[in-house]
Amino acid sequence: MEVIRAYHNSIYQPQPSQVTPRANNGGEPLLRAIADQQEQGSNVSHNRMTAIMQSVHKVLGLPIGGLGGVRVNPSWASLFKGKQLTTKGNSLTFIAPTLADGKPVAMLDQGELDRMTAVWKCSIVLYVVGDMPSIGVVYQFISKEWPQVGKPTIFLYDEGYFVVRFASMRERESVLMAGPFSFFGRPMIVKPWAVNFDFQAEILRVIPIWMKFPNLPLTCWGADSLSRIGSLVGVSLFADECTTNQLRVSFARILVEVDVTREMPKTVLIQDPAGVTFTQKVVYEWFPPYCKTFKYKLNMQKGGRPFKFFNYMADHQSFLDVVKEGWSKVYPGNAILQVWHKLKGVKSSLKALHSKEFARLDDRIDALRSEVDGVQDQLKNTPSDVDMHNREREERYARNSIDVLYESSGKKLSTADEIKEEIRGFYTGLIGTAAPILSGIDIDMVRRGKQLTHTAAESLLLPISNKEIDDDLKGIDVIKAPGLDGFNSLFFIKAWEINNTVVTLIPKVPNASKITEFRPIDCCTVVYKLMSKILTSRMQGVIGDVVSEAQYGFIPGRAIADNILLSTELIKCYSRKYVSPRFMVNVDLKKAYDSLEWPFLESMLCELGFPERFVNWIMQCLSTVSYSILVNGYPTKPIPAKKGLRQGDPMFPFLFALRMEYLSRCLSDAVSSPGFHFHPRCKKLSLTHMMFADDLLIFVRADRGSVRAMFDSFTKFSNASGLTTNLHKSEVYIAGVSGDVSDLIVANLGISRGSFPFKYLGVPLTTRKLNFSDCKPLIEKTVARIRSWTAKMLSYAGRIQLIRSVLFGIQLYWCQVFVMPKKVMKEIHRICRVFLWTGTDVNSRRAPVSWEHMCLPKICGAWNLKDPIVWNRAVVLKHCWAFSQKQDRLWIKWVHIYYVKTKEFWTMDILKGLTWSLRKVWAARDLLDANNPHIFIHGGKFRIQKVYKHLRQEGNQVVWQRLICNSKASPKGNFVTWLAVHNRLATRERLVSWNLNVVEHCGLCQNYRESISHLFFECGFSNAVWQQVLHQCGFVKPILTWQEEIEWANKLSRSTKKKSKVGAIAFVETVYALWLQRNANVFNSKLDSCETVISSM
Repeated sequence: MEVIRAYHNSIYQPQPSQVTPRANNGGEPLLRAIADQQEQGSNVSHNRMTAIMQSVHKVLGLPIGGLGGVRVNPSWASLFKGKQLTTKGNSLTFIAPTLADGKPVAMLDQGELDRMTAVWKCSIVLYVVGDMPSIGVVYQFISKEWPQVGKPTIFLYDEGYFVVRFASMRERESVLMAGPFSFFGRPMIVKPWAVNFDFQAEILRVIPIWMKFPNLPLTCWGADSLSRIGSLVGVSLFADECTTNQLRVSFARILVEVDVTREMPKTVLIQDPAGVTFTQKVVYEWFPPYCKTFKYKLNMQKGGRPFKFFNYMADHQSFLDVVKEGWSKVYPGNAILQVWHKLKGVKSSLKALHSKEFARLDDRIDALRSEVDGVQDQLKNTPSDVDMHNREREERYARNSIDVLYESSGKKLSTADEIKEEIRGFYTGLIGTAAPILSGIDIDMVRRGKQLTHTAAESLLLPISNKEIDDDLKGIDVIKAPGLDGFNSLFFIKAWEINNTVVTLIPKVPNASKITEFRPIDCCTVVYKLMSKILTSRMQGVIGDVVSEAQYGFIPGRAIADNILLSTELIKCYSRKYVSPRFMVNVDLKKAYDSLEWPFLESMLCELGFPERFVNWIMQCLSTVSYSILVNGYPTKPIPAKKGLRQGDPMFPFLFALRMEYLSRCLSDAVSSPGFHFHPRCKKLSLTHMMFADDLLIFVRADRGSVRAMFDSFTKFSNASGLTTNLHKSEVYIAGVSGDVSDLIVANLGISRGSFPFKYLGVPLTTRKLNFSDCKPLIEKTVARIRSWTAKMLSYAGRIQLIRSVLFGIQLYWCQVFVMPKKVMKEIHRICRVFLWTGTDVNSRRAPVSWEHMCLPKICGAWNLKDPIVWNRAVVLKHCWAFSQKQDRLWIKWVHIYYVKTKEFWTMDILKGLTWSLRKVWAARDLLDANNPHIFIHGGKFRIQKVYKHLRQEGNQVVWQRLICNSKASPKGNFVTWLAVHNRLATRERLVSWNLNVVEHCGLCQNYRESISHLFFECGFSNAVWQQVLHQCGFVKPILTWQEEIEWANKLSRSTKKKSKVGAIAFVETVYALWLQRNANVFNSKLDSCETVISSM
């Protein structure tokens, strides 16, 4: 009775307003009769069963919907009758369950199961490992890869699982026999559908993987040997064409079916018939990141990813309408709360737009990539663009994801929840807990220093103008990561006619596995950034009035190079045996940004003269923040902040500088302590320390009183601000005292002794001349960056852009500080040259055009690359100009006080006591015209670019520079045409002139000698292409020689008419297209028709 009653209640669930069941034992025989009839297998008609169930309802006192009696609320089933789609489906009825062990069980009909099996017997189950493509992308794949089948029906069974139903068993078998398959670079598993098919168990356990065996001995490339080697990992399936035919011998590549629940070996053991055993390395082209623990990593996270606005959405034709619709809604509350609610409304509208127009965009891009003609032909025997794209995406995900984390106790954390909780707990302790007790600042000491003037304080409270808002909004880079709301600055800029911060963890070291090995980067919302930038812009004009000269970081008008150069001068005698006592400590501050106590900062702002209202604005920005840590793309629960500064906040640099100003004043106050003595050459400027952000150097005399005063001053600062030091990372440097005194000082401080050179602000600080070994980090960084690009099949034009923007930027920082050794600059010169012409860092003498010519300006027919040696000279001359003008900077003051004194900088002799770096600066004076240095001044500032142009050698101007170097054609086309103009393309005529054994016939027509003129204009194929190009551009003229055509194109490039501009671009693109066709025919024996060439252009 109770079982049947519970079963009925679970289906109908009567409302409290319905009739309450009444007890009646008279129904028990009827229930027993039902059970007996079903056990005996008797057939009960539908009408008879209905009558029986009506009796059961009456006996139990339950409502009988639709059969008379008590009037009840409509059932769920009735909601879908009448106009509710009943005509589009099957009518269902109630079929009494069977009782098994006291529980109701639905007994299925074998005949119906057989009929449904026949419906699905021509089906397969398809699964893409590591991805979840849409049905549309799967359709595109099938139509391209399985042309032997008709249009099948595709069903999405679960995330990543598809059931594909074919029209016949013949089609199904043709697909199953054709495998294995790769779905746009990812393994794809195809299995026949069967009754009781277990999707997860069948699919996820065994998958096919392509693997490589680098430098496999050539005797092991037979089918039997490869099968045996592959069987050490799994079931050998297939060897690719290059391995089978030995077209490539650097590695063997085979497809092996592997069990992902087992750990995959990185090496295997091979033994030849003679008994010699050797170890063979195994490289997997792709492997699911969850194989070691057999957890489906893509489903580890709970909930969906947070919303993120993508820039391409702003170009959609419906973008503004969607934003207006969401923004037009009215919400209660204050202004900022209304903005927040409106943004949430817009977010919902944009989500709908993205789902409709941009869903599965990665899959669609991959599908389009796969349809590009000629990719495999141009990259024969190498992976396709799609494969490289997928591998890069996997590598990027592996670098940025946090799969494993270790607690401080050493315990390993591997689940998503454990990792999230550990990270959240760490940052809760770091930024979510304020110091219980602070000593408070020394008000009298702070007030003895510089303070804001009344005028400066008033400027901070001026009304905010519309222009100020517009300028600050446009000043936020559109590619900056958005905050937790997902909106970046481009959204606001495009739609122009709250305070929660998401923290992204960036690994400090490769394979980071501890929370302390990640650097937190705060991604603030654009609305907050806009408010913060307005406050920051106002602070920028007054910050220099209250921050001491010893601070260089973030203060307008102060350069990092000054800090490094002055430090180099102060340490120059530390390697000498007989010098006056001196002591320096390189202080490493512990969590410098996250440990800032807000009450301390508020006190400093007030005592430095900032208006109370302005201070309240800043504290509101700080104290109302909460943090969500982004772990593998998913945010944790918010952490209410109690201290710290956000490193993505525009205000953070200035607020940090104001915090460190208290340390400057503590150290400056220490000079009045009994027994304190200055570091040599520091007394005249009262110099005790130098600072750039959290990089701190402290200088005193090496005696007990001075070191004690320094230590007490830092302790005073630490007690008030909450900032402490990393003793194990800090280092002391001592000279001019005995070993006993030195050891005593080190022991009392508890800081280890350092050695020279040491890294400071990214460059080496050394007591001697900078040499090649000191600059190895610069060279290694340059080479490492090149090696990260070598697999990307970059064109010449792409390499030039990387040299100009990235490689030059790496060395620029070093060049603005030091006069670099010639050997170092020549090595960088060589690395850039080799990368340009070969795409690698491997040494090569190949250089169709000299590097010196590449550095000439575009007007000389070159690419205006920077010559690193000449640029270094130009940067050094900026220091000469600063010395001559006696600029108001600490470094310049120091040089004048201790070296220049009352002498004339331009005419004085080079002093003997100068460091090697400063001596080189002095010697560079001759490069400037002392009588007329103002030719390098523009806008009141000394311009390094003008000096560089003055020092750089000039070449002869060319008449065709506008055709190529300033053309609107594609960069690839411009560079190939530029090589052709210089006759530096590797035509067969040139190859023969190098005494290479090659045929001289044209690579297109195979008839005449392949020269530049013949290849591009005299060849029959080229001539036919040019005729169509000229016709489509509206030109009527005969095809001339190479030189004559160049002159004609030059005239077009100088014209302002649209037709002429189009003709000039068409000239460059046609030369490039013909060169591609020549290479395709020479290397791959493929030559497209003229129409195809024109279409590709």
